[in-house]
Amino acid sequence: MSRSWIGTRAMCLLVLGGMAGHARCGPYDGLFFHTFTGAVDGSEWSTWGPLPGEGRHEFSDLNASGHYPATIDASGGILLDAGRGTGSFSGTDEGDISFTLGGTNFQSHFERAAYTDERFPVFFTGAVQGDGALAGAWSARVREVDPSDGATLHETQEMWGVEIGGTTVRLTEPGGTFTQGVWVGEDQGAFRVIGGRVSDARYATFPGSAASGTVDVVGELRILAPDHMRFIVVTQTRAPLGSQVQRQRVIDLTRVPAPGSVGVLCATAGLGINRRRRR
Repeated sequence: MSRSWIGTRAMCLLVLGGMAGHARCGPYDGLFFHTFTGAVDGSEWSTWGPLPGEGRHEFSDLNASGHYPATIDASGGILLDAGRGTGSFSGTDEGDISFTLGGTNFQSHFERAAYTDERFPVFFTGAVQGDGALAGAWSARVREVDPSDGATLHETQEMWGVEIGGTTVRLTEPGGTFTQGVWVGEDQGAFRVIGGRVSDARYATFPGSAASGTVDVVGELRILAPDHMRFIVVTQTRAPLGSQVQRQRVIDLTRVPAPGSVGVLCATAGLGINRRRRR
């Protein structure tokens, strides 16, 4: 595993119930590919998200059918609340838990989703205005990657459209398929579309987010440099536990400034981008 750092900022805020309970995202938070064995075996996308309080985090599947408040200690040890399980992180990008769901014991292993870091948006943090200069046609390098290890399975070169509507950003593929998210920071868009009922409103579809498909979607758009954005989008079929199918794509969006211009974006100096790659 390797990490590269650009800038210094890597912070997020959690707003609970519209109140001022703040929680900074820590090195253990973000999106993870989760495999499990027990009453059923399978895989799913899961998240670790920040909670208020020292060492407090929550492990959850996408629709919160199983979500587990926990304390993570300084060495990465995991203690789920109410005696529901224990485990540990190995570093900050993977770990294991033994836990109970519906009276059944499960063994689980989770690894951070390729090309993501701890800033991946888990909870809605409030919207900001988007930059209209980002709208237009962008060259897209589209990679389908293996959710389990990030290895590239397929790659194409396409032209995508970007639309900015106040606080929202919509990415449209050549065939018309679209994914819409909301700007949550000056360099970051957040995407979350969850079908059906969720057991906790924090895990519902983000306000302003939408998608044209019939699968659950979470993702992030990050401004990496002038004229370069990266869109990480993962999907999961809305099927029973153990039979869901996961998919991940990495889309690098670039465009060349018009002759005589200084580019379509202002430089994003000082913005923290800690991205993880697995090949």
